[in-house]
Amino acid sequence: MKILLNSTCVFQLPPPGYAGTEWIVYDLAVYLQKFGHQVSVACPKGSVLPEGIEHIPTSDPTWDANAEIMVSWPIILPRIWRTDQGVETIGFDI
Repeated sequence: MKILLNSTCVFQLPPPGYAGTEWIVYDLAVYLQKFGHQVSVACPKGSVLPEGIEHIPTSDPTWDANAEIMVSWPIILPRIWRTDQGVETIGFDI
């Protein structure tokens, strides 16, 4: 299954210390890949994911809440809905 995970823009993955949401996204990506899924993670630039997990860089790490909407989604949405030879397709199963 092709799975897209979207992390916050606050910390790179894996996070440098305590960052509950970011650790959940990171661990989930690792374990989904171990179960044979094709995993992509949208997370801040500079994140380091294990080999085989696609990194979709969004923004520099920031506390700016607007970055989630203004920076991340314009990068992520074209990856979700693609047009191939005039036909709209969904790039991920979940």
